[in-house]
Amino acid sequence: AGGIAALFGVLLVLPAIFSVLPVTWQDTINKYLPSNAGQAALSVRLDPTMLAPWTGMLLFAGYVVVAVAAAAIVLKRRDV
Repeated sequence: AGGIAALFGVLLVLPAIFSVLPVTWQDTINKYLPSNAGQAALSVRLDPTMLAPWTGMLLFAGYVVVAVAAAAIVLKRRDV
């Protein structure tokens, strides 16, 4: 339940929270969110408001590494 809540929180709620920021901040922050970084990695045409494809892929992979490391630490501490 916690993993599903975190997934939907990061992918759906976090962009909605950042949408209330000023537009200049939105343009800076939104391209580094996981959904936009993954979309930049899969895009065919380059969009100047998004990251480059390899940069998006590396950032998205970084999010995955952090999530797996956090899960491993929590599993190691809580599992009996």
